[in-house]
Amino acid sequence: MFIEKRNIIDQLILFLLLITTLTINSILNIFSLSVFNIIFTMLIIFANTLNKSIKTKDLLQPVNIANLFLFFLFVIRPLYLLDIANLENNGFFQNYYLLYSYKPINEFPFILGLSIGLVGIYCFNFGYWAFKKDIMRKVKEKEFIKEIKNTRKNIQWINAYYAFGFIMLMLFLIRFYNRTQDIEFSTIDIIWIYIFSVSILLEIVIKNKISVKHWFIIGISIVALSILGNRQLIINLLISSIIPLLYLNKKINWKTILLGCVVLIVIVWYGSIRSGRLLTLSNFFEDFIREFSMFDMLIIGLDHKFKFNTDFYLGYNYLSIFNYLIPGLSIPFFDFAHVKDVFQEVYGGGIPTTIIGSLYFNFTIFGVVIGMSILGFIFSKMYSKYRKMGKQMFIIYQTILITFVYDVIRVGDISRELVTYLIFRGVLLIALLFIYKNKVIKNDLYESKIIKNKINYC
Repeated sequence: MFIEKRNIIDQLILFLLLITTLTINSILNIFSLSVFNIIFTMLIIFANTLNKSIKTKDLLQPVNIANLFLFFLFVIRPLYLLDIANLENNGFFQNYYLLYSYKPINEFPFILGLSIGLVGIYCFNFGYWAFKKDIMRKVKEKEFIKEIKNTRKNIQWINAYYAFGFIMLMLFLIRFYNRTQDIEFSTIDIIWIYIFSVSILLEIVIKNKISVKHWFIIGISIVALSILGNRQLIINLLISSIIPLLYLNKKINWKTILLGCVVLIVIVWYGSIRSGRLLTLSNFFEDFIREFSMFDMLIIGLDHKFKFNTDFYLGYNYLSIFNYLIPGLSIPFFDFAHVKDVFQEVYGGGIPTTIIGSLYFNFTIFGVVIGMSILGFIFSKMYSKYRKMGKQMFIIYQTILITFVYDVIRVGDISRELVTYLIFRGVLLIALLFIYKNKVIKNDLYESKIIKNKINYC
């Protein structure tokens, strides 16, 4: 495998910085200095990746989307916790204190949680860049053979897909309102959200604009999914709407800004619904930062582990993927099992610890190092593969990949998010087979001959 020397040198320098930071913190053991050192090192890693992305002229690479969430999880949220005067009135700490005695934030494994996050962030960025070919070389892109045309027939097929989505939505609402007791909804019940996401994505790519019809579908989907309090699926729908616009329109316009604002409002609003809080303008920022409280669960989980010397999960929860394949099988998801261990019956539901925390509680720090490196490598290869497709297919597949990045980084249950991603890809494949025919798909996949010693978009 060809390895770009410049990337290896960059990652070696960052590795030395990582080791230096962790060594100084362990020797001095000063809380405030340790926090500063770790966050400063994280920011350097983020800045290095951002600089490389600017050179490739694509800020929407998977690594940047992941780093954006990791920035809020391991920089903004920890700083916010340090600024809070009374932890006993805040989120998960309040529930934790119902079971165990109160202690200030610096007596939690706060530094350990940040250190684990730093290792995970470095390894993820290392996996993404270390084996990536030269990003500085430019290659002439061969024109792909045939684009997906904005024809009446194609739009009719998309409208038929919309109609099928509406039928599935009506069946979902009927089942919900006719329920006699609490029931769990299966993937079939919410398949309509994937159909809407794919339909909007395809139509925006064809027409290069978002229409009133799209806003209407987004609106009714937000209301319908508020029944379940599931923000993950609606965020995927919004991502399917905003990412194509960002790629197709080099300049950010008012529609893109409006969609971005909708994303923020939906994230916070769904969080307030699930927690029973009233969302107001005055507490909007606080509620937004609360959406990244997976870091809280990480350090609380670490505290509980050391207090009771609990075992690592050793990947058992990742086998939950077989829940979808074997009827009647019920292997607990990681976040639900972890919360049950920590909070007992005081707090219900499942609270993730991010992908980094999930890897740690399953496979120790070695799981974080290996798992995050592999994840970064996989995202890098998928992105490079998509960049070799035609423009339209690249945007479509890249958008779906970004929904997976959002899901897996934030929640951390790879098995569950992988199933969601595969369902998304499956719905897309069906749409392409029916709408554009196999011939058009093959043409648009654009199997170009790379100029010798030149690398396309890497």
